[in-house]
Amino acid sequence: MLDYIKAGWKWLLSAIGLAFVTLLISYALQLILKRAILSWFWRLVRRFAHLLIIHWISLVFAFFFILIWILDRRANLWVIHWVVLLFVFFATIISILYSKISHIERYATSLDHKLRHLKGHVAILFEEDFKTDLEKNWHYEGQWKIISGGGLSVTQSEKGGITKVGHLWTDYSFEFTAVIVHQYIAWLVRAQDLSNYYMIQLNTTMVRPHLRILGKWILLDEKPHNLSIQLNKPIDICTEVRNLGISVYVNGKQIFNEKEFFSVEFIKEKLGALPFGADTAKALPFRKGKVGFRMSAQEHGRFSRCRVRAL
Repeated sequence: MLDYIKAGWKWLLSAIGLAFVTLLISYALQLILKRAILSWFWRLVRRFAHLLIIHWISLVFAFFFILIWILDRRANLWVIHWVVLLFVFFATIISILYSKISHIERYATSLDHKLRHLKGHVAILFEEDFKTDLEKNWHYEGQWKIISGGGLSVTQSEKGGITKVGHLWTDYSFEFTAVIVHQYIAWLVRAQDLSNYYMIQLNTTMVRPHLRILGKWILLDEKPHNLSIQLNKPIDICTEVRNLGISVYVNGKQIFNEKEFFSVEFIKEKLGALPFGADTAKALPFRKGKVGFRMSAQEHGRFSRCRVRAL
């Protein structure tokens, strides 16, 4: 009797082992030809484990039918029946649990995808393609004109222009494509109105951050950017404002970074004291506000693909 059982176990294990080895060799040959042996090996192992769990009930039935067939008819079959029933019961529980877990994983994956999609939309605070009436999204002074085919031309705009939305924007990135047509281009961040804002001015050699407070100007810093910027050539600009800090990137390269840019201490450090009296101290610092553009006198720039993203 024991000899029959041992022989049956050996036969069953040999069959399973042979099937597994054959499958493994087949996949290995394919993967070697594709030069992806390692990644596909682990993928194969995971698939095999999933198949064992998914088809657990079928494997239990097959195993015990083969065992019963091998055993002698004189064996105590009712014991085997009970064992089979117990295995079927536990296999059913495992199968149901696996099915539920798989369903939860699929639901979680779908939910995560939806949240990422929703987050991507929520992160965009403002977009402008400059193909519609400027009065819809912008409050400005001077020569602001929409270019044929999309784009914005700005010149003779001493006070500049800002978005009509965004008074409560705090930490964000201001992104756009720009062309320096003549002399300088300049863009605004954390703008309260057309008399109070921070401005970044750029030409082919220098970057010059300013503060406009109560309609008056303070040059906060000035430095060469060491980039190859040419007139009438488009450049991609991204300005990030976060807490007290600011970072400016042109074509992906950082040209200006200051961690305390929006602090009163930074202004004192540059000037030695706060100008314009007590009113200045009451107004500063600007920790939130709109975005915009400014080109005064003969300064001239063109802009497109304008976007504000939350940070």
